[in-house]
Amino acid sequence: GNTLAGTLADQLGWSVALSGDGTRLVAGAPEANSVNGRVLAWQLVGSTWTAMPMPTAPAGVEFGHAVAISRDGARMAVGAPNAQGTTLPGTVYA
Repeated sequence: GNTLAGTLADQLGWSVALSGDGTRLVAGAPEANSVNGRVLAWQLVGSTWTAMPMPTAPAGVEFGHAVAISRDGARMAVGAPNAQGTTLPGTVYA
């Protein structure tokens, strides 16, 4: 299998979810990009995990602190508990 690794500072793997059929994986890195956070997602193609495009995190929100993925892997939710200086503290992006 593949090793899906981040950097020491980004805390990749703080949250992890796998689709019910085991073909999509999503992992949060809430300390990435100066605490903006990020979420990485991969799709299993044959025997290789291939990166999927993901949205950019809003500033300073710890995007990826929590992640969830639907059983079929088509939808995900991302928690961002630290929406610093915004009107959206404790936000879930779906």
